[in-house]
Amino acid sequence: LAPSPLSLLAQERLADPTFIPALLAGALGRFGALNGAARGFCVTGLPASWAADPAKARMLGERLRAATDSYARIRVIPEPLGLLYSVLLDNHGQLVGDPALQTGRVAALDLGHHTDDVAILDRCRPVPSSLATYQLGTARALQPIRALLTATFERDFTLYEVDQAVRAGFVVVAGERKALPPHWDRPLLENGAALATRLVEALGRG
Repeated sequence: LAPSPLSLLAQERLADPTFIPALLAGALGRFGALNGAARGFCVTGLPASWAADPAKARMLGERLRAATDSYARIRVIPEPLGLLYSVLLDNHGQLVGDPALQTGRVAALDLGHHTDDVAILDRCRPVPSSLATYQLGTARALQPIRALLTATFERDFTLYEVDQAVRAGFVVVAGERKALPPHWDRPLLENGAALATRLVEALGRG
């Protein structure tokens, strides 16, 4: 299957020599870099099926190093593994989470803006054959919601405004809060149903 336009957009941003370095430089400026001249390790993520591609992983590392020389080593992991780490590790990198997650076999699903990513994790290690990336992120549902809001309120909305309206439950028109039109959430429900179908096909109903 050909990649969706959203997937192509995300890959173009990975290939762009300035996009990721600019984001990281901005983040380091806001939150501060490593203490003093210390060099540390960076753990970052890519969509599940991309992380297994050495070329994409190297490209991400190059983009990060273009913004800072603070990292002695960069490790790229599938984004669903990052979800498990966030549950199991404290701020000092110590294992503190549920022992069943540490030693068991679990599925992790990362619901994203452009992609949804799934991985089976066996004792905290991804099963390579399970890594999958679906083009079913929330951005897919924002386009029809945007069209509905535009038709209802007779003004153009940016995708950012649509995303904020979905989160808030209302839209601001001419300085006034307006309730979202009936069935505005149907695209989200349809997207969720499509994702559930893909997961059942891949993982069964366990």
